[in-house]
Amino acid sequence: MGQLSTPGRATSSLYCFGTDLLDEGIDVVLERASTAGLDGITMAAKYHAVSDLYPHNPRRRQASVAPGCYFVPEPRRYGEIVPAPHELLDGRDLLAELCALAPRHGLGVSAWAVVLHDDDAAPGTPGLGRNCFGEEVAGTLCPSSDAGRDLVVGLVTDLCRYGLVAIRLESVHFHGFGHGHHHERLLEDYGELARFVLGLCFCAACCGRADAAGLDGDELATRARAYVEAVPSGSVAPQPFSNDALAAACGEAAIAFLALRSAVVAGLVAEVVPIASGRQITLSVIDPSIATASYATGELGPPSPLGGLTLGIDAVGLAASGARVEVTGYLRDPNALDQALSAGALGARDGQADPRLALILRPGAPDGADAGSLAAKVAVARHHAVEVNFYNYGLYRLDALERIAWALA
Repeated sequence: MGQLSTPGRATSSLYCFGTDLLDEGIDVVLERASTAGLDGITMAAKYHAVSDLYPHNPRRRQASVAPGCYFVPEPRRYGEIVPAPHELLDGRDLLAELCALAPRHGLGVSAWAVVLHDDDAAPGTPGLGRNCFGEEVAGTLCPSSDAGRDLVVGLVTDLCRYGLVAIRLESVHFHGFGHGHHHERLLEDYGELARFVLGLCFCAACCGRADAAGLDGDELATRARAYVEAVPSGSVAPQPFSNDALAAACGEAAIAFLALRSAVVAGLVAEVVPIASGRQITLSVIDPSIATASYATGELGPPSPLGGLTLGIDAVGLAASGARVEVTGYLRDPNALDQALSAGALGARDGQADPRLALILRPGAPDGADAGSLAAKVAVARHHAVEVNFYNYGLYRLDALERIAWALA
């Protein structure tokens, strides 16, 4: 398939699921997005398994949907891990259909891809992360691994066949202990530091990179394991995270190990930016650091470095690679959003929006369901960023589109 025609660059886009388009009809969703004043649609081209409530879907309301791709991948573009078309497609290429129809509504198309959170990854899949006990972490591929790297590169290369405005990559970073795969439980309080250490990856690729940097990966894993084992035994009290506490628990090399993780993520992104830019496609990386603290409540807790350190996300490093950083600004209070962005490494400088920054807002609960608050947050987003997007069409009532239209006007 050659590249399809693309309308003007989008500055606001609506996130949606493939099931929204399959069940409600592509033209229906596109017309609603256009009427709301948006100039882009962002479809989940590759997504993990979900169980959601869909308030206006005519075919499914409370449903679990399997993982998969809503386009038809070309296997030759991939390495050991080849993503599969979604079981719901029945031979269709939904992304191609969307790219063909969107220009009629004046909308640009972006592909949203969840990459290294891979529910299809069976035990023994190359590239699976491993904790300090050497155990595989289900459904989580490591960005340090060759298999993880090949999947990211293959997916971006594959998606560049389509007439896209942007490719929005989610999960091209590490994942912490609390990321979640399926009905995990942690009933005891082991403390913030122990949970952080449990979320570090010590797979062969990570330990090999540590060795190459003079950090001794096996020793790092041994120190991490000893600390994690000491907490439930009661010999060490649970404690909050800090760099000093991490160094005391796992050695000074652990601090350098965190920097190495961030360099791995930034380096992987830097590898795929030219692939997209060569086709005039913006490459965005979704940074969920704010949402890790606010997702359930819309309220931001005390400032903490844990979000970025857990994921290996360094916003400046990602932006230096040429990627756009797309921040999940899932907050109720517009002032809190402004303060969070002002305190970040990216954002408005000298009254000018940062071309390296995009923002995602939620047009409803728990971030508030009033148009005035959303309009205020859109104003904050436009002050700091060149793009403001909205999550998620299928998960909110249709009146969310009215709030979006009012906020964008």
